[in-house]
Amino acid sequence: MSSSTSEVTVIDGLSFVSDDGCWAIDPNARTLAELLQDAASTFPDVEAFVAGEERLTFGEWWRRAGAVARQLADLGVKRGSVVAISLPPSLEFAVAYAAIARAGGVITGMNPRLGSRELDHITALAEPAVIISGPDLVDRLPEPYKPAVLLVDDLAQEGDRAPLDVVDVDETDPAIIVWTSGTTGLPKGAWFDNAGLRGSAYGSSDFIRRWDRRLLPLAFVHGGFMTKVWECVASGTTTVITPVPWRANEMLDLLERERITVATGAPTQWERLVALPDVAERDLSAFRLAITATAPASPELIKKMQSVLGVRVAVRFGSSESGPGTGTREEDEPEVMASTLGRPLPGAEVSIVDDEGNVVGPDVIGAIRLRHPGCMRGYWRDPEETAKALDTDGWLRTGDLGYIREDGNLVLSGRASDLYIRGGYNVYPREIELALLESDIVADVAVVGVPAKQVGEKGVAFIVPTDPAAAPSLDDIRANLRGRIADYKVPEAIRIVDELPLTAFMKVDRKRIKELALETFPDL
Repeated sequence: MSSSTSEVTVIDGLSFVSDDGCWAIDPNARTLAELLQDAASTFPDVEAFVAGEERLTFGEWWRRAGAVARQLADLGVKRGSVVAISLPPSLEFAVAYAAIARAGGVITGMNPRLGSRELDHITALAEPAVIISGPDLVDRLPEPYKPAVLLVDDLAQEGDRAPLDVVDVDETDPAIIVWTSGTTGLPKGAWFDNAGLRGSAYGSSDFIRRWDRRLLPLAFVHGGFMTKVWECVASGTTTVITPVPWRANEMLDLLERERITVATGAPTQWERLVALPDVAERDLSAFRLAITATAPASPELIKKMQSVLGVRVAVRFGSSESGPGTGTREEDEPEVMASTLGRPLPGAEVSIVDDEGNVVGPDVIGAIRLRHPGCMRGYWRDPEETAKALDTDGWLRTGDLGYIREDGNLVLSGRASDLYIRGGYNVYPREIELALLESDIVADVAVVGVPAKQVGEKGVAFIVPTDPAAAPSLDDIRANLRGRIADYKVPEAIRIVDELPLTAFMKVDRKRIKELALETFPDL
């Protein structure tokens, strides 16, 4: 493979180069493993990851991945085997990711915060050969299907085992699976092949520079990491990991101390960071670009980020399924950054269609569709849901509503579904409702999301109790759901009602329920 090299300058012990170029090596690798190997041989001493005082270079990353890949092979992992990682963001997660690619496996992440319903569903659908996790997950794995477990403390170190040779796979072989909630509320696995990851990297080329230092305050099981490794490796980017749980002051410390050039975050995180009293006192001279993603950001937040941080702000729109879709550019006017989702990214197409699937003109609201080489190839082992999301021409239905302005910028009008976004995570009311209906204290229930200042939206449950004389409290509901669904999905307010409002068609009137929620909880 052809490679390009550039001198790496060390500033205060950090590998850092300000460079107008994009790629440090040829990004047109056939597979993820080939790309990782090329990076390790071309710039082995450049930092790939930083976690606190720990640092992992590209060379160390690849060599340690070889030892762990040998462990996986000894556990039966071969070409096409699914291997799940259930770890917080860490160097160990990164090593496991590269090791699975080296062993020819399919990489998937399982959020350590998953409840038993979600864990059972994902495990049954993915059938991982091995799960790499902490000890707390072992007893929670469902029966009768239990994969082999490789504990994080037992991951091999460099030199512990003979490194496994790269297992040859095709560029069209599945490479990763990213789990996202579906309309049923149960997770669906958006899968990507190697060619798709490569396409996703090209789609982000407007945002990255060679030798960037990137701060990523997102869970590594999120698509914001899983699908972005290719672009980071090809550009020689150093990924700086934020501690868990995330705190705004720690993110600010890292921006300054690690000489961060580009940072990605959810609107919630940026809202809290720019509210810190000492932002103006920090040396953020290396910082050039703040990217907001995962949920809609308000125009007020974008303007505040531009003013307080003194950097360009890029707004990105896409999904776990689509990869990069649209985005504002560094050179865009402030109004475009504050009011739109930008224009299609390199290689991407966007269209707006009406209810009949006809493409509509500028400024007409309709359903948003995306098409991009980096889109998912489908939902893992779910052809029915795949057919609903992807048409035969490769267009992905995002489930969002919006319109394209005359200047080509996309504007989001709202979500077509009932989901709400809490702290960057999609929450589907149906899943919560089904979980509550399994209890003996709830006869009927509807959950809606209402705006919340810090986390974007919060859930409110309207509950018809089984016994009106013994209506459950919010604490009762929380106790009922604890451990069964992820903690961020648990409603944060309830209202007890005699019955749910219905439409003329005898369907639950969610519009009216949301109105009632806003009236009852205006400052949730």
